[in-house]
Amino acid sequence: MPSMTTLTPEQLSGFLLRACDDLRGNIDAIECAENIFGMFSLEWRSALFGQARGLEAKQKSNGLLTGLGYVN
Repeated sequence: MPSMTTLTPEQLSGFLLRACDDLRGNIDAIECAENIFGMFSLEWRSALFGQARGLEAKQKSNGLLTGLGYVN
């Protein structure tokens, strides 16, 4: 198993900034930030949607949902 080295916060920050610069390429930093925040927003919404679908499936399997509405 390869040995792991410990990075200082400054080394990690520098590494991440260089990696971001490499990935960003020629895109303006503001445009890149907008894209990243857009991806975070989509991921967050996807997670919420997945949770809601899981809850709905669980309620359906317990007989709490039929068709489009709840059973009273």
